[in-house]
Amino acid sequence: MPNKVPISIKPGFFLFLALSLLLLPIKWVAAWVAAVAIHEACHYLALRACKAEILHMEVGLSGAVIETDIGGLRECLCAIAGPLGSLCLILCRKWFPELAVCGFLQAVFNLLPVFPLDGGRFCRALQEKYAPGHPWLCKLPENATLVLLFGVGLYGSLRLSLGLIPLMIPLVLLYKSRKIPCKRDA
Repeated sequence: MPNKVPISIKPGFFLFLALSLLLLPIKWVAAWVAAVAIHEACHYLALRACKAEILHMEVGLSGAVIETDIGGLRECLCAIAGPLGSLCLILCRKWFPELAVCGFLQAVFNLLPVFPLDGGRFCRALQEKYAPGHPWLCKLPENATLVLLFGVGLYGSLRLSLGLIPLMIPLVLLYKSRKIPCKRDA
């Protein structure tokens, strides 16, 4: 029997959920919650398959975080498991189109090579395994992605008159990527 995993749900999650229920139809919110649950379950199952110790799970305003003791190629496998599970939701598009859309968008977003997203974790684990003295190898695609997202956000804000919403995603990612360094402390 596996050890119990401490799970904490931060108040920001409930705030985001309540705001989503106010702004979106309930079937889209339900699809989003289901897609997130499936995504995180895929991470969890991959971690269990790799016999990694799960130290803590947290769900908050900025998403879900699973703290583990894993590294190297096993971390690559576990990081990519969530987006792959999300992409598999496309198979149910005939019966649950909202779930398929939410799963696809979540997979694409999480595959961005920006730490702490799954794509950033994947890049960092590869860099630590094959080029441990060169943390810039994971920062280069991260910075290029952030610049591209800012460009797309500016275009959406200025040319498409979408307000400041398109700029929020790269700003949040920039904040989170600078708050949590790409290179682990020894």
